Amino acid sequence: ARAKALRGLGVVESKLGNYSKAQELLERSATDSMAAMDQKGMLLAHMELGNVFIGRGMYQEAIGHFSKCAAGFGPVELTNVYVNMGIACAHLDKVDEAKLHLENAVRLAGETGQPRATAYALTSLSEVLLKGGEVELAKEHCFGALEVFSEIDDRLGASAAYANLGMAERLGGNMQGSEEYYTESLRAIEGMDVPWSAGVRKMEFGAMLAEKGDRARAERMLTESRKLF
Repeated sequence: ARAKALRGLGVVESKLGNYSKAQELLERSATDSMAAMDQKGMLLAHMELGNVFIGRGMYQEAIGHFSKCAAGFGPVELTNVYVNMGIACAHLDKVDEAKLHLENAVRLAGETGQPRATAYALTSLSEVLLKGGEVELAKEHCFGALEVFSEIDDRLGASAAYANLGMAERLGGNMQGSEEYYTESLRAIEGMDVPWSAGVRKMEFGAMLAEKGDRARAERMLTESRKLF
């Protein structure tokens, strides 16, 4: 019971950005779980430790924790492991590895009937594909994710997918289309108390406006982004 409570506290501290405290709590949770012969509890603690290290920008360390989970989780939990492994690899510019992990996540999520996980995996995969220059395939995955997000009314996920479409159009030189998608990404989370996500979306939008040459609007958008952060 203590291991579960420590893990819960660790997750909360991580979401608050208190990564050192979160790491300490989650390491204690892993130790207690191991002492109680609770392998799944221990692996869940390592999963959250991986997320902490992503938050701290220590992606190689994050992959180490996710790898421990991959060896012991069943297919349902393994979906999230693959998503997080893909995100960490993408941050390290290991595009091929990230793509492989995220494709596995999409496949597993489909096989295990997890529509939300499928949509988030498709959204993350689209980001990796954009890095690799596969713009049209990335857009296809975004539209697939948006179908699911609309069905389950996940506005945060929809915002991320729209933002990726905005980036795809920006890479293709279609600044008008890019602006429309970035506008949709902000509209999706309008009224929600999600300052971090709103800050990211406005930062991306501001960068696009700067590239477009709309300096005044870019400055306003980036100033709003900084205030949100």
